[in-house]
Amino acid sequence: MTSLWQVLWAAPAATGFAMLFNVRKTALPLVALIAVLAMFISKYSQHLGLNLIAADFIAAFAVGAIAYTLGPRIGEASPVFAFAPVIPLVPGSMFAKSFITSFNTWLTHPGGSPEVAEKFIASVSTGLSASAIIIALCLGAISPMLLLPRSRTPED
Repeated sequence: MTSLWQVLWAAPAATGFAMLFNVRKTALPLVALIAVLAMFISKYSQHLGLNLIAADFIAAFAVGAIAYTLGPRIGEASPVFAFAPVIPLVPGSMFAKSFITSFNTWLTHPGGSPEVAEKFIASVSTGLSASAIIIALCLGAISPMLLLPRSRTPED
């Protein structure tokens, strides 16, 4: 049930970010729908056994493919549909956890015991994983444009 709520909450998150980027009101429902689809693809891919990085790449690739085929057909710039829907897939909590843990560990235990080093290495690993997810989202969203030669429009 938690995954269903996460999938559904992708719609208001993506819509909010789309509004920050001044997307037209007529495009907001499509952004929300694509965001729900992206979150569903990510969660379903994880359910099938893929890790989070691969699942998010597949979801972002699907979003990019939709965006770069849908955008020119309805007269909207393709990045409108490519980047706002992947915002809910950004691992903000992983970045925050990594950041807080790394600084909290060294500030509260300046001695450098093995437990402190272990916590620090774990937090750096979490930060690197979150960074890999961001890279996968960027590459996934932009790859369809590179693979589909006629998908670029003057608005892009």
